[in-house]
Amino acid sequence: MPGANCSVFGCGSCRRTKGIGIWKLPVAKDEAHGTWRDEWLGEIKKTREMDQNFREQLKSDRIYTCEKHFAPEDIEIYQSAKMTKKKPKFGALRKLNMPKKSHESSKPSPRPERSIFEDKIVLKKTVHPYVLPRLEIIMDDSLGFTVKVFGSYLPEDHPLYLDYRRTVRNITVSNLIRQLEGYRLCDGVSIMKLNGKLYHHVIPLSHDTFGEEEEQQFPHKGFWRAKGCFLLCQQRVVCCECDEFMCCSENTRKSKESRSAKPAHVKAPV
Repeated sequence: MPGANCSVFGCGSCRRTKGIGIWKLPVAKDEAHGTWRDEWLGEIKKTREMDQNFREQLKSDRIYTCEKHFAPEDIEIYQSAKMTKKKPKFGALRKLNMPKKSHESSKPSPRPERSIFEDKIVLKKTVHPYVLPRLEIIMDDSLGFTVKVFGSYLPEDHPLYLDYRRTVRNITVSNLIRQLEGYRLCDGVSIMKLNGKLYHHVIPLSHDTFGEEEEQQFPHKGFWRAKGCFLLCQQRVVCCECDEFMCCSENTRKSKESRSAKPAHVKAPV
């Protein structure tokens, strides 16, 4: 019977083949059966060329598939005294004995799902009118902590780091915050002469300059600090690093003045 052959490429089953059931595409009598029909037809199109002959068979509803391409558990069998009838279960699709491409391409392994984990906790304390937080405590997943003061990191040799080995295993978070609030900000150095041992610590100010032409275009407060400045001191106005820098600068200035004030030697070159 023309058109009653199995539509799977390379399969020779037809209605005349004894013991082999062959079935048409499901009728789309409702939405579920329509979806089943589309999926069934989609499996056939994977290995069939959409030529004119196939289009005519599809138009006249003469697309068949034999039972050799269905799993045994997807086939229902009805037996009677005169005959045995087979039919596919609802939703079953052909998966067995399918033709293979000459160059099979392996499917790429599925990408692992990305998960975002917060590996740190940040505690901030802001003070008006500064834009940057006055204190910022960053705790990582290993319970280590890092402190920033107005956007600048505490140096590695700060007493706070050395006393508690820079981990909240040795101090509670509440005590750490209380101790940090007891510090005062280092005033930096009174600049005498710029050199490579200083850096400018600039803190933006949150100040509305609308209509105030005489105000700074970029409102800020700046401190000149010695490299290695502790930023936070307990009792003193200036940390030991900045104080040492100012003492050295003052001694250098005095030595230069004394040399210039001392009269030259009689035999000194002119």
